[in-house]
Amino acid sequence: MAAIDKRKNVKDSAAASVANLMKIALVPKAIAAIVKDDIPLDNSNLPHANGLSKLQFLGANDYELFVLCQRLAENSYLEFREVRERCWSDIDGGLALKNQLRGALLVMGAGFLWGFMGILAKLAYAQSIGPISLAWFRLVVAIPLLGLFLVIKRYSITVSRHEMLLFIGFGFCSLTVFEALYFTAYAYTTVQHAAALLYTAPAFVAVLSWVILKEKFSRAKVAAVTLSVTGAFLIVGIARGQPLFGSITQLGDWLAIASGLAYSSWYIFGKILGQNREPAVTTFLAMIFGALLLFPIMFALEGVHPPANLYGWGLIVVVGLVPTAVAYVLYLTGLKLIEPTQASVFAIVEPLTAAVVGFLFLQERLSYDSIVGFVLIISSIVLLSLRE
Repeated sequence: MAAIDKRKNVKDSAAASVANLMKIALVPKAIAAIVKDDIPLDNSNLPHANGLSKLQFLGANDYELFVLCQRLAENSYLEFREVRERCWSDIDGGLALKNQLRGALLVMGAGFLWGFMGILAKLAYAQSIGPISLAWFRLVVAIPLLGLFLVIKRYSITVSRHEMLLFIGFGFCSLTVFEALYFTAYAYTTVQHAAALLYTAPAFVAVLSWVILKEKFSRAKVAAVTLSVTGAFLIVGIARGQPLFGSITQLGDWLAIASGLAYSSWYIFGKILGQNREPAVTTFLAMIFGALLLFPIMFALEGVHPPANLYGWGLIVVVGLVPTAVAYVLYLTGLKLIEPTQASVFAIVEPLTAAVVGFLFLQERLSYDSIVGFVLIISSIVLLSLRE
């Protein structure tokens, strides 16, 4: 009887030890140290698996977690399955939470950088750089940087003949048309209006996915589209009785809405072409085709006019580097850690940043009805994401 009690006490002690170690193991570096035998368990000699000491820690992966649970089981009276059942969910939960936090911060960082696009565009226009020229130079600077990111990540780039036409359509609709409309909108309307109206894109996605992809058009999507359309009309000024296309600013507002429609095609093409490839690869290829197709439009409408001074070149490099290449790398890295619907919510940082930047540096002011419209558009995105 005493032997049974002793065995029970030892087993309980081992279970407590396992639980404590799992709390430590939620830190990836601690997992790596335990796996590589740098941290002893319960001050006892642990078995050394061949090759474990040579592991280089690159992140807490399933193999390392498996080895950790195996070694914990070997050093206790618990079966491996029991260790896994007791502790694996805690590890998965902790790592998932950490990854979600990292993903959210990365996407929010991308949105923050995108929020500076408007003021950089305004500064570039003051240097006699045309809107479409700025959009083209932006892609030209960003493409090699994003390509370097793919090389570092060792992502393979393959395109079939069937996909070639789809990528041409992707690049034209989602990059060429979008870039031309959005950067031209900045030339006519405020940074605050352009950024807010761009985010009518999720409402267009809901409609296009219903028409093209035959996705369900739920009551939540109907409500979200209604909110987005109402918000757009409030920002444009229709509620104040302004005539349609009655001002230069309103023309820019409509161009921003049209850019939202063009940008919504990204979801449609991305869902078709991104099934078996990394999002970064899809984005890289779309940028290449977008830049190629944007060049003749730039040549026809503005000609080829490089910046006349170093300041202008500096603005182009900053636009291509910060709110384009770096922002896309942050966003695409975050997209690997969280769902796209979650990312769309965290990306709301972009219009919020643009509103603050426009207020602080350009003395832009949102009217009361524009503020309501802004809130309605943001609410439509949150509603769509929550329903997803």
